[in-house]
Amino acid sequence: MDAATVGAVAGAVGVVVGALISSVEVMLRERLVGCREREAQQAQRQQLLDDQRATFQRDTILALQQAIGDLWSQSADAHNQASRQQAATGEWPRTDLTVVPTFNKVSAQVNALRARVFDDELRSLASEVVRALSAGPAWCGIRQAAGGVPTGAAG
Repeated sequence: MDAATVGAVAGAVGVVVGALISSVEVMLRERLVGCREREAQQAQRQQLLDDQRATFQRDTILALQQAIGDLWSQSADAHNQASRQQAATGEWPRTDLTVVPTFNKVSAQVNALRARVFDDELRSLASEVVRALSAGPAWCGIRQAAGGVPTGAAG
């Protein structure tokens, strides 16, 4: 082989090797870009799920707050009515749930909302509030009869 042929073959081999290296580089770069895109899409999906979860919790907590407020208001109304009746008759009346006809419905709503809250401490606190409000009218009568200060609703 003469020098020109060797030079031509070496040049052709160089071009082929260069093309292979360039192809491998492009392939690796595309794989890396694809991996980064998948990671970015996954992070975006996770952020969307986190945002949806936060919105769900915020809406649930606001609804729970409203329902507990409704229970508080109904309990306070029952207490105030019992106080008026005591002032008129001199005796604390027996607990009358007809005074608060939607108390059980709202209490069930609070329990349903409480179950949707992720935070254990908040669920526990909501349970304690419902328990206290549910017991409020009955405890008012017992404490009043014993000469204590009536409780159950602040007014």
